[in-house]
Amino acid sequence: CVVGLHTAGTTATGSSQCEYRVEVKTGDVRGAGTDGTVTVCVFGTQGDTGTQPLETSRNNFERGQLDTFFFKAPDIGPITSCRVRACVRGALPA
Repeated sequence: CVVGLHTAGTTATGSSQCEYRVEVKTGDVRGAGTDGTVTVCVFGTQGDTGTQPLETSRNNFERGQLDTFFFKAPDIGPITSCRVRACVRGALPA
């Protein structure tokens, strides 16, 4: 999969909370996709977001699909990396 990360900016109150957008493109090959639980932790120059679940519907992470997720977390500064984890289940785990 390919993960795209974006900081959507601070909240209207001017707090140190940011809204993050994560885009995940699942591969389009046989066996791609998962029904398992997927999480992300985004790292920046000033810390990390903590582990965040990526969940919007029952049909996330299907073969060839682009999924977009939003979550709020502390401002971590410029993004440097991320860690994506999947707890897979099913006949053909990805």
